[in-house]
Amino acid sequence: MYLDFLAGNQSYNCTPWGNPTRNVFGWQKPCYLLVDEGYAPSFQALMDETPWHKYGNSKNPKCANCMAHCGFEATAAEDSISNPLKALWAGVMGPRTKGPMAPEPVPEWINPTTEVGKVKARPTIRIEVAD
Repeated sequence: MYLDFLAGNQSYNCTPWGNPTRNVFGWQKPCYLLVDEGYAPSFQALMDETPWHKYGNSKNPKCANCMAHCGFEATAAEDSISNPLKALWAGVMGPRTKGPMAPEPVPEWINPTTEVGKVKARPTIRIEVAD
């Protein structure tokens, strides 16, 4: 299901608590891609003190362009358990590569009256092939 999501066939929200990371500094909050958010001294502190409602691809501008496994594999796994026939179909047939893509979540930080949020998302990095 995660590969189907990467192909643009599923519209998922991030589950930042789905793949917790621990290193020598402690438990990374909320995920290991946001290194400036700090660390929790214990797993219990990570779960209790992290403001999870502020993270995710539609909730935090820092997460706007993210499709990393650390937040979406847990969502895809939950979808697979909730919809086993859909997961079986995606597993047998593989990701669809032609046709319309699933809609992207609408960012919650954008002000609907001005279309500009108070915080800007990280810029998209252009990757060009060198000749």
